[in-house]
Amino acid sequence: MFVLLQIYPLEAVGDDDPTPLDAIAVDGSQERLEEYLAGYQEHYRAACAEFAARDPNPDGDWTSEHDCLSEALMDQHCVDVQDRRSARAGIGIKSSVGRVRRIT
Repeated sequence: MFVLLQIYPLEAVGDDDPTPLDAIAVDGSQERLEEYLAGYQEHYRAACAEFAARDPNPDGDWTSEHDCLSEALMDQHCVDVQDRRSARAGIGIKSSVGRVRRIT
């Protein structure tokens, strides 16, 4: 089995979830995950760019406005995340998308 991971910077670690990563997809085929990754990265980059352009307060703290914008962009760009911490980190903070790893 192979897993596609999204790894976040340490500042994205939350009190309720100390692991700065999400498993985006799991498959028995590394090739299928690599294909999925190519499309996912395009969507993810587009969502990050749009978030940066529309950020209501880029120099301030994260607010409910950021939550709303992040959720809307995730839906619009078909970016899969597991929880709201992921939304903050994934779109509001640069993260690393695209680690396909073999799991046993």
